[in-house]
Amino acid sequence: MVVTAIARKHRTIIPRGEDTIEEGDIVYFVCHKPDVPAIDYLFEFEKHPSKTVFILGGGGVGAALARKLAGLGICVKLIEHNARLCERLAEELDHVAVLNAEGMDMDTLQHEGIEGCDAYVAVTQDEQTNILCSLLAKSYGAKRAIAIVDRHEFVTLAPSLGVDACVSPRLVTASAILKYVRPPGVTSLATLEHGNAEVLEIVMPTASPVLGRPLKDIDVPEGAVIGIIVRGSEVVIPSGEDHLEAGDHVIVFALPEAIPRIERFLK
Repeated sequence: MVVTAIARKHRTIIPRGEDTIEEGDIVYFVCHKPDVPAIDYLFEFEKHPSKTVFILGGGGVGAALARKLAGLGICVKLIEHNARLCERLAEELDHVAVLNAEGMDMDTLQHEGIEGCDAYVAVTQDEQTNILCSLLAKSYGAKRAIAIVDRHEFVTLAPSLGVDACVSPRLVTASAILKYVRPPGVTSLATLEHGNAEVLEIVMPTASPVLGRPLKDIDVPEGAVIGIIVRGSEVVIPSGEDHLEAGDHVIVFALPEAIPRIERFLK
């Protein structure tokens, strides 16, 4: 396992050996799939999958999410204030309880079991409503609260208020566009949801001076970390003893100010 980034309040940390993990941090890491159970044990993640999920918003996103979760055998309760839309959703969605209620109608939500539900997901078109209702659900006992937001300041602010995760369509779109604006051989795969770091894929050229040298002997620019090396069909979670070869696809996590340095360094 390699810890590739830590989101702490309004900071994004690309960790070095002296950094630590603190309570409330959002930690990004990469690992081999067979190692996931050991990581679950290490971090004491919840051992039982979600069983009951409340969704606020019956639009396209809410309906698609409800259909997907119900197909996985999860008990889904979809909250929508528009009565006509509720009627249509009740006809279209199998194994989904559709509730005609406002997001802040806590009497109804308490009656439906909001206390102790595994997750509350707010996906309306009003990001402030999503944040407020998510926090309200948490205060009434929901284990996790997830909200769709658009503005970057809300992405960074909401977790500090108590929202467990924020999803930003704007960041997802930006990530898709960035794939096409990097120099040849460099692709931007994603931006981290809770921070300003990017995930880059760099194809190692034959003339790079760092080829063949152990990673522990390479002075990777501060603010960047090599998370994965893809060599043909092999996926390497690198340690200090590993090295880079020509043609390797190297997945790098980097802060914006470190991106030009890491591009020059590896290319």
